Amino acid sequence: LDLGPTGSWDQYVVGLPYVLLDGAEYKMWYTGSYDESPSSRTGYATSADGIMWNKYDGNPVLDVGPAESWDEVQVHGPSVLLDGNEYKMWFGGTDVSLNFRIGYATSADGIVWNKYAGNPVLDLGSDEAWDKDWVYTPRVLFDGKEYKAWFSGRDRPFDTIGYAASADGIEWNKFARNPVLERGPKGTWDYKWANAPSVLFDFDCNAYKMWYAGLDIFNLRIGYAIFLPGGRDLDGDDSYDEAGEPCGGWDCNDSDSEIHPGATEICDGKDNDCDGQIDEGFTDADGDGWAYCLDCCDDPSDPCCPVSYPNPYNPEVCDGCDNTCDGWMPELEFDDDGDGYVECPAWVGDPGLQGGDCDDEDPATYPGAPEQIDSTKDNNCDGKIPFDEEERSEGEHCGCAQYRAPARSGLAAAAMVWLVPAVFIGILKSRVRREKKRA
Repeated sequence: LDLGPTGSWDQYVVGLPYVLLDGAEYKMWYTGSYDESPSSRTGYATSADGIMWNKYDGNPVLDVGPAESWDEVQVHGPSVLLDGNEYKMWFGGTDVSLNFRIGYATSADGIVWNKYAGNPVLDLGSDEAWDKDWVYTPRVLFDGKEYKAWFSGRDRPFDTIGYAASADGIEWNKFARNPVLERGPKGTWDYKWANAPSVLFDFDCNAYKMWYAGLDIFNLRIGYAIFLPGGRDLDGDDSYDEAGEPCGGWDCNDSDSEIHPGATEICDGKDNDCDGQIDEGFTDADGDGWAYCLDCCDDPSDPCCPVSYPNPYNPEVCDGCDNTCDGWMPELEFDDDGDGYVECPAWVGDPGLQGGDCDDEDPATYPGAPEQIDSTKDNNCDGKIPFDEEERSEGEHCGCAQYRAPARSGLAAAAMVWLVPAVFIGILKSRVRREKKRA
């Protein structure tokens, strides 16, 4: 849709269109201006395919108001809905102060418009508000219950985007936490302005999607934002943590601003781009699910590597490997005495070793070792000490002449001098009591 011919009402500016598909015909309402002075009005055009447009001969269809009215200088940035057989338009207007406000009009055919007598329907904010200077470029949707409007607000020289709701499209309630879309930080593409929103509801994603204009200092560009009802964006990465289907906006980790759909995957053990995969694209030679940059062992020829990775939920097993990649292996997995046995019972590592050693400081003690008469040791690790070792009475070892009792200290020998008579006397008294009972 081009500029009008020289001398026409839209010879200087054609912009801010709003397009509606009405049956088989596209209908457009747009802003046009005669020259660089504030003089904009609203025109109308139709198209069969959305490409080839025919301007209405009677343009503009919405003109400025009479002298001293709120819209006597400009009408600007229309938003139109077809509600049954009635067209409804919300538009920006200015008086001589050049402070935009938002008005409302209705039409039976989209051409002849009747402005609401109580205009403007959406006014400026308070003296300290984010929209104290301008409210303009509304975009209105109706969800079957209420009208929802996104609009630009100006606190000179900055623009941001706010939200308001209405039961009838006339009485509006601004959102208490406006603006809903802030401009970017200094140095970014939308540092000065975020304005002129265009919003639609994506039923497949259950999401509101917005395209908006952004200005750094000199250049206008177009940006995109998404809002998922019921979702929260706790980490400020513009992706939400709860709203059903992702549709490009669902955040799988809303406590980390570096993790969101579309983020660059890096090798850090995290699903940075929320695609359900971790560290995809990075080599995992041993196939344990951990890329080389995080794995403590990634050599497929090393039997420990496929079962060793840095996962706190990866249990340490008895295999001689650092399964959790924490740089530590339990002492029970070492064969300190070199007898071919380690202490942990369920050994699943090197087949040259076995488990169940009950004394890993004695090479003569291990499961299946021959039992020796060696002072109360369980040489074969069966949990039992031979009876002859327990008795310890020299000369009473079932013929085990090789037995050597441990040497007693002087203190132990002295104790035995007192202990043996005491035991003998105790036995004698017991026999006397038994004899008395029999008598």
